[in-house]
Amino acid sequence: APEHIDHNAHFLLDSPIANAEGEAGMLRVVFSTRDIQARTRQFLQIAAAVLFGSVMLALALGAIASAFLTRPVRLLSQAARRVQESMDFSVRAERVSDDELGALTDAFNAMLSMLLVRDRELTHHRAHLEVLVAERTRDLDRRTGEMRLVLDNVDQGFVMLDRLGAIGGQRSASFDLFFGTPSEGSDFSEHLDLAAPGFGATFRLGWSAVIEAYLPLEVTLNQLPSMIVTTNG
Repeated sequence: APEHIDHNAHFLLDSPIANAEGEAGMLRVVFSTRDIQARTRQFLQIAAAVLFGSVMLALALGAIASAFLTRPVRLLSQAARRVQESMDFSVRAERVSDDELGALTDAFNAMLSMLLVRDRELTHHRAHLEVLVAERTRDLDRRTGEMRLVLDNVDQGFVMLDRLGAIGGQRSASFDLFFGTPSEGSDFSEHLDLAAPGFGATFRLGWSAVIEAYLPLEVTLNQLPSMIVTTNG
């Protein structure tokens, strides 16, 4: 039987043979394996190079894709942070894509534009608020003075009451002459009781009907006392 012997770079095949006369011998065939080993090393080197190149290409593509996808979000986040820190509504986020993130950037910038307009309007109103308040105060003082002039020159007892029946600051001079000078905020019915005993209870009953508004206003007003008789006649 042939005998196979592997000696590193050589493969030996020994086989006994015999000629026609019966003389025995040995046939040795030598195969070199150097080419196979060289090809194997070359194949492994090529495979390693291809694998390394594939990994590096995948990493590069991943980095590019990540940068492309995250840049719009990063720019939008940076713009929002600047607005939050400085309250500067003139800041605008850069639009770098035409996808949903681009539409979101447009909406964000539009919102900032509206806020900028509102902020400028508020600044304008604040700048002119003191002037407006002064004008309204002068107008109110003028009207109050005109009303005071009228009230001081009529011979009837006019008085202003609030919802609870308390005396306000506006009344005619004749009222003080007829019923005495009340303290501001004092109860009307209690003050009138001093000059016309018994009037207060009747007035409180009719005034509560006016405030509760269970009946028409004309009816409740007609139920209020229409005459006051003071103790001094």
